[in-house]
Order: sequence, then structure tokens, then C-alpha cells
Amino acid sequence: MIKNTIARIEILPEDIAARIAAGEVIERPASVVKELVENSIDAGATRVDISIDEGGISSIRVRDNGHGIPSDQINNAFIRHATSKLKTIDDLYSVRTLGFRGEALASIVAAGNVDLITRTASDLNASFMQFNSGTHGEILPYAAAKGTSVEVNDLFAMLPARRKFIGKPLSEKRAVVRLVEEYIIGYPSIRFVLMDGNKILLKSSGNGVLQEAIATVHGNEVAETLIPFKYDEDLGSEMTIRGFIGPPSLHRSNRNFMHLFVQNRAIKSRSLNVAIEQSYSGLIPRNRHPVSVLLLQLPDEHVDVNAHPRKESVRFLDDRSVFKAVRIAVSKGLMDKRSLENRQEGFSREFDITKTARQKILLSAKSSLIRSGITDEVKHYFDVNNNVSDTPHDFNTNFTFEFSDLVPILKPIGQFALTYIIAEGPEGLYLIDQHAAHERVQYEKILRNRNQINGDVTQPLLQTIVLEMSASELAFVEQIFDELHQVGWILGKTDGNAILLRGIPAILSTDALRKKQPLDADLLFREYIASMESEEGQSYPDRVAASLACRSAVMAGDILTEKQQRVVIEALEKTNNPQTCPHGRPTMLYCQQFDIERAFLRR
Repeated sequence: MIKNTIARIEILPEDIAARIAAGEVIERPASVVKELVENSIDAGATRVDISIDEGGISSIRVRDNGHGIPSDQINNAFIRHATSKLKTIDDLYSVRTLGFRGEALASIVAAGNVDLITRTASDLNASFMQFNSGTHGEILPYAAAKGTSVEVNDLFAMLPARRKFIGKPLSEKRAVVRLVEEYIIGYPSIRFVLMDGNKILLKSSGNGVLQEAIATVHGNEVAETLIPFKYDEDLGSEMTIRGFIGPPSLHRSNRNFMHLFVQNRAIKSRSLNVAIEQSYSGLIPRNRHPVSVLLLQLPDEHVDVNAHPRKESVRFLDDRSVFKAVRIAVSKGLMDKRSLENRQEGFSREFDITKTARQKILLSAKSSLIRSGITDEVKHYFDVNNNVSDTPHDFNTNFTFEFSDLVPILKPIGQFALTYIIAEGPEGLYLIDQHAAHERVQYEKILRNRNQINGDVTQPLLQTIVLEMSASELAFVEQIFDELHQVGWILGKTDGNAILLRGIPAILSTDALRKKQPLDADLLFREYIASMESEEGQSYPDRVAASLACRSAVMAGDILTEKQQRVVIEALEKTNNPQTCPHGRPTMLYCQQFDIERAFLRR
């Protein structure tokens, strides 16, 4: 018979408790870099040098020119919960420093071997102290400049079970690089240098120019395209939002180009990312993400920076107001007159591939002529006048179409694949996606007419339709009830799981371009709701309008007369954002006449 015993409750030995705490604060090399860099920033450093080996697994060194640690306080600095940044409980709610819990250095020495060198401006010499296996030696005099240097070796050597969970050196290096990139953008007045062995990975100027800091991280091409903005209207003196946002032409497949800072602290916030992305609703493709750097400042009592164990997120007193403010700020920045000009310039720059397109066309033409027995004279023409070499290539021989953000006066020529309108313009040949173009036209028409519930917007049904719905469908409809009403759906509620459909948006049945066909209002509404539920990245008002525009636009496969083609083109010319449909797909491409003529050897 097994005898059950009750284990005694014991106080853990200090070294075990320290190592457990180290595991909570220090997960990987990037965690060490984070704690040390934030201490450097809090120490008033204007330069921070970070060196790593094997992604930081073998060694990490962070050296700064900050105010240093007084020699008589060095021992206290490595005791858990020792800090110079908090005095009373109230200080927790007005923290402006990055590190404040007093756990960083204590956790680091419990996770690896540490060498500390530090000197204040008033010290005659620097101080040196070494930690091995969590035990420190005596403080010794040392020759060094003002500031602090902390070197960590053999991370988690004393915790082999935890070390197994560290990634490969390349993975850990990438995490460190991503972290330092955030500090470069968040603190443009500090010069950061990150080295891996003898190789410089990142180096910022520290001149205080945010756009230059962004260029260090994401390159000049991205930084020069960004739109600066600042917004505090209607927010009183309680909140300021500023930074840079990319034009709609500049988007990425992930959120690595989206940076958020609150009280100068880099944070992660899915909610605020969504707020930013909703501002780009209908301007960038689905599942793509904008480039943005947002810096929020608000009263200390409105934000809790102590909400995450590793200080990666914050908690707001009023999440909804912050979400709304961010969305308004970014939307206004995009619609600002200056930002509109920058957007057009940025769009052209992002897709300015004219030179590349010409090279592709010329190389292809030259290759074909060589295979056909081209003469030396013609070869010389290509090589001298166009700087095209005999380098092997695999370019296709089709004309290269470029994106277009403006609609010139176009003459429709016909349809291609019953999907694209072919048109002639002053700059060349245009291909217009008939659905995407008409969808943009309808979308802006819906936005203009929203809230005007009259005969122009709504078509009443002769008989009310009772739509039985599932609980989840009903919950979704009720969530967007007002938005549906604004665009022309006339609905009524019942006591059960049903909706009364009394009217539909007039745009669905009266558009001159659509074929005349009987409308099944029941099916139309259900398909409309289903398509909206699958949409992501847009606010409900924009989602309602975009889905309605999609449903009311001509479709791929529709046969359009020349007159109908002209109507689509002329209507697109009058829109505010003709370059994309509401879901962010391009509406048109063009091939310059110059390129066509060169390809046919007419130039």
C-alpha cells in the first residue's frame, strides 16, 4: 500500500529563487540585450554599443557613455528589487523610465557569468566587478571612461535545461537585430552600434532625426517615401500622436514594418495595429500591412506600463478612445493635402520600374534577333545606345506593364478576356480591371450617399421578408445594424432569431451597367453578410461599404459595350483614389508607348 505524505512548505534557497526569477525575465539573448540597453537609456547615454557572439549565446556586451553607477552602490545594483527609479507605490503609476523593477541585473547574473565596468563623472577611476556562477568577487579599480559596460558570457550555462530552449545562433541574432531596430527608431538621439563579432549589423547616427533613424532600419527608399504627421486635434492636451506613415503603395506581407511607441516605450499591440490597418481600408490589398511609426504620448495616469512581465505591452485606462484616436490620426494623415501629394510621389517611386522594363524588353529583343542571325551592326546598336550586354538572362519577351496612380483621358479600344478594358492614352496602352475599377467608383458613391435614406439610396421591397438566421449570424448582423442601415438596407428586429428585410440598397438594382435580372433579396442579403464575415482588416463601416460596392460592380466575364466601357473609365477618372479598388487591388496597368516602340525597333 502506497502511503501518501503531505510535502512541507519550505522557503526556497536564495540561489534557486534567483534562477527561477532569471528564467522569467531572461528568456533568450535578446532579453539580456533589452534589459541592458534600457538601463543604458535610463542612464542618459547618448551612445550605446552592443556586441554579440553566436547570436548572444556565447557572449553579449553592452557599453554606454551614461552616468555610470557610483562605486558605493554597485553591490546594491545586483540585489533583486533594488532600483533607483521607484520610491513610493505611487511612482508605479508615473513611470517614465524603461527599467524600474530592479530585476534586470540580478536576473542576468543568475543566468550567466558577468563582468561589470562602470564609472561616474565624479569617480577618479572606474570600478570592476566579476560574477561567476552567481557569486561576485570584490570591487577592483579599473581604467575606463565614464559610463557602464556589462559583458555576459555563457548564457544559461548554470541552467542547462533552460538553455536547450534557446534557438540557433542565427535565430537569436535576428531577435537581437529586431530589438535594436526598435531602439534606433524609438530613440533617434542616441547613437546605437550593433556588432556580431567584427561585423557591423546596425549603426545609427544619433542625430535626433527620426526619418534618418527609420532609414537606418528600413532603408532610404522606404524612409523617403513616408509621410510625417502629428495629431492632437479633438484630443485636448491629454494625448498626442505623431510619427510617419507610408503611402498606400508601400505595404508589406507582415507587421515587421509597423512600430508602436507609448511614452517612448516600444510596445506590441494587436489592437492598435488593427486601428492603423483600418485607416488603410480599401487602399492596400488584403493580408498586406502598412509601414508606420507611431509615437503616442498621454498622461501617466492613463497608461499602466507595469502590465506585462517583460514590459512588452501596456494597458490603457480607456482602450476605445486610444484605438479611435489612432485610427483618426492615421486617416487624417493619409488624407492631408501634403500627404496626398507625397502619396502620389511615393506611389510613382515605389513602382518606378521604367528603366528596368526597358532593359528587359531590349534584352529580350536582342536575344531573339541574335538567335535569328542578327547582324553585327544591329548588335552594336543595342550595346552602344542601350548599354545592353550579352549577359545570359531569362527575361520573358512580353511587354512589361507598370502600375498607374493617375487616370489620363483614355479612349477604350475593347475588352480582353471579358475582364480587362483595353484603352489608348497619351502615355501608352492601358489595361483596366473592369471589376476593380467599377468597384472603386461604386465604393466612393456609397460613401458620398451614406446616411441619406431616401429613394436614391434605398429601394423598398413590396413585401417584408422574414430571414431566419443562426445565433452567430444574428449576432453579427446586430453588431453592424446601424452601418447596414446607413447604406440602404432597411431591416427590422424580431423577438426570435430572425431579421425583417424591408428594403435593399438601390445601387444593387438600379445600376445602369448591370444586366437586368430579377433580384432574390433573401439570397442577396445572406451572401452579402457571409462575404462581410470573411473580411478582415477593415472597420465595420468600411467593410459594409466595400462589400456593397463589390456586389454592385460589373464582374469579370461581363460583356461591356463601348459605351459602358467609356462610362467605367470616365467615372474612375472622377474618383479620389483611382489607383485601387476598396480592397486594395490595382485598378489599372499601363505600358509606355516609348517601350513598345523600342521593342519594335522604332526608337
